[in-house]
Amino acid sequence: MNLKSKLALILLLVTVNSHAFLLPTKVEVKDSRLGKIVEVPVETWTNWTPGPTIILAHTCAGIIRPMDTDWANTIKSWGYNVVIPDSFNPRGVKETCLLPRTVSMTQRNEDISSVAEWVWKQSWHKGPIGLIGFSNGGWLVLEASNRPLTNKIAAMVAYYPWCDVKFHGKPKIPVQIHIGKQDSWTPAEQCEPLGSVVELNIYENAYHSFDRYAPRRVKPGHGEKLHVLEYNPMATKLAAERTKDFFQHYLKD
Repeated sequence: MNLKSKLALILLLVTVNSHAFLLPTKVEVKDSRLGKIVEVPVETWTNWTPGPTIILAHTCAGIIRPMDTDWANTIKSWGYNVVIPDSFNPRGVKETCLLPRTVSMTQRNEDISSVAEWVWKQSWHKGPIGLIGFSNGGWLVLEASNRPLTNKIAAMVAYYPWCDVKFHGKPKIPVQIHIGKQDSWTPAEQCEPLGSVVELNIYENAYHSFDRYAPRRVKPGHGEKLHVLEYNPMATKLAAERTKDFFQHYLKD
């Protein structure tokens, strides 16, 4: 057996043992900014039995392993299929943390809408589609909920999004937000005006990236301003429970 065959067998065994289809695919997206079609890589986790699907939108750092994949497995354990599109790779971008508009919210929204339309046609999908986004992906949630490009997404959850004032109108799709009170990168006070039109959850003593299991660290953001990122187990547990209940209400009832 050659090396290529061995790797394929190992991947198959991992796939079967986790009861999830992990092989990547690509979805064609018409990028209005670039004026051309781009192929967006998509990773898929499925429970095989047809059911609702949740799209996971990555942070400004791109797809982070194992953090994003841990979230995918958690969401899958709730009974959903999960897909993770990579909005950066097809545009030759590794990350956008210092220059957050390198890949625009319009471009990411185009990705999500095309992926949702693709999901709708898959044999393992049945029912509504949800969207969950983190940081830059949470900002995308606000874009997509205010300016939906598809009617296939029924509910959206944003973790520590940038609550741009232009998104302070009433979203056209139900939105739940989770954000730390001590977050300096995406300040919670910017989200407070949204409290009357979304389900807003602010966590005391929680910083940016509070759900990501990692040591306390300091990272530069836009303008190279430094921000604290810190795991908070209590906020993470409560946010996950609320996220599960929110999707249960909109995707499974």
